[in-house]
Amino acid sequence: MSAEVQGRSANQDRWNRIGLWARGDLDRSPEKYIIEDFPYPGPNQDMYDRLVELLDPLKGKGILEFGCGLGKVSVWLAKHGAQVTGVDLGLDLVEVAREVANINQVDCEFRQGNITAEPLAEPNTFDAVIGLGVLHHLSTEDLKRALQASFSVLKPGGLAVFCEPVENSRLFSQVQNLIPVGKSGSARPSILQRKAWRAYVESLDDRDLTNSELIAAGEQCFRTIRISSFGFLLRLEGLVGYSYRNLLLGADRFLFGVLPPLQRYCQTVLAEYRK
Repeated sequence: MSAEVQGRSANQDRWNRIGLWARGDLDRSPEKYIIEDFPYPGPNQDMYDRLVELLDPLKGKGILEFGCGLGKVSVWLAKHGAQVTGVDLGLDLVEVAREVANINQVDCEFRQGNITAEPLAEPNTFDAVIGLGVLHHLSTEDLKRALQASFSVLKPGGLAVFCEPVENSRLFSQVQNLIPVGKSGSARPSILQRKAWRAYVESLDDRDLTNSELIAAGEQCFRTIRISSFGFLLRLEGLVGYSYRNLLLGADRFLFGVLPPLQRYCQTVLAEYRK
């Protein structure tokens, strides 16, 4: 079995475990899965606002979500009139997503599938493809396959939009990695703690993407590509505290206006691909 195939299998096992946990949580507390506001606000609110703006108007729009997870985003979009299909590796996640749609009384279609290994739909089917934190779990080749799959299912003029973490500066990344972040058990150690750092890296199932890789992976098929950057000073939120989030967001907006090159050092991007 190749390393790439092993990686896919490990990812599927992980999503299955998350799905089993979610099934129990849904049974215990179904009220937690009533979707009213956009499911993932917080530090990425500006980016998600831009995502929704790009998809507008939602009514009647056919949308395919890659890595739909528990289906919360798909359900939110369906509540606003979109016709949504969600795809995920984890069978239990897909089944929970169907239950979440039922609880919210919306009609979504959820399928188990690999976004890089099989046809997801007939060509020219969807107005938009979206993914939130999906592509950085893929290898370089699978990233290209996922974007090719997006291109195939989109109607002419359709849009694929992905929200992804990035690291565009190796030096900046290394400096950040000198500082341990998080609590014990889920912490990122300092790169100076060599044994702990090695164990931490081996436990990851994702990787750092760059703007240039996101562009290169899609330029073979898509007509236009645009990368919008979010979160520079917002990186400090984990150190200074969540109460400073709005202040950091406001500072980022100001800095991007007066010093656009700082966007290279952002932690997330919204990648738009137009067919």
